[in-house]
Amino acid sequence: MLEESLHLRQAIANNQLQVHYQPIVSPGSMEVKGFEALCRWYHPKHGWIPPAQFIPIAEEIGLIIELGQWVLETACKELKGWQRQGLVDNTAQISVNIAPQQFDQSDFVSTVRQVLDHTRLNPQCLALEITEGAFAGDNTAILPSLEAIRRWGVSISIDDFGTGYSSLSRLTQLPIDTLKVDRSFVEQMEKRGDDLIVIWTLLQLAENLGLNIIAEGASTRNHVEMLKEIGDPLIQGYYFARALPPEMVPAWFREIA
Repeated sequence: MLEESLHLRQAIANNQLQVHYQPIVSPGSMEVKGFEALCRWYHPKHGWIPPAQFIPIAEEIGLIIELGQWVLETACKELKGWQRQGLVDNTAQISVNIAPQQFDQSDFVSTVRQVLDHTRLNPQCLALEITEGAFAGDNTAILPSLEAIRRWGVSISIDDFGTGYSSLSRLTQLPIDTLKVDRSFVEQMEKRGDDLIVIWTLLQLAENLGLNIIAEGASTRNHVEMLKEIGDPLIQGYYFARALPPEMVPAWFREIA
């Protein structure tokens, strides 16, 4: 762990970390509704380091606060630039993952406000993604922060929904706007009919509760067509694009135009 943490600290100091962007698309209109910002690390010796490997290290050694704030500001600045270029309209959103440790910071709410002010991004163009685990048990400490941020117009999403923590009865009590269906359901729905039923059920639930829904993990045309047939949610997945470095986003738009 010591060696990995040293490498990660050096990566941050040497600007080896990047933010890549995976499009979120409305399959019916093929309109890009936004992007998810995803942190990537390219090591000069070892190549690409998976986020599943370095994010836990960042959490363990206390770098996740610094890293999370950097991703947040970088992503907001990038989206604002694309809006100015006319690549996306002024309603497109950038989704940024927020680690539980960030909520533990007393200045988290003011940090989000400062980033929005500094980048001049409309709060309605920002979505903060949190995992189901953030709401495990009686953890209600984060609710005031979420409610304060949401009053500005920022959206709150539950990431990887359906993997086990959230009680459906609590959804009406949480300050959230979007459910992101865990990719495992989409990836297996061709082989397991029950997974398709779960997604359909979540679509109905989201509609009844006035929530948006994003299905992650669509990697084939068949995945997209199956999702369109049961409710046409927003889709994020390899079928449309992998997470793109920012310099490749304009070219991607030209390809799909």
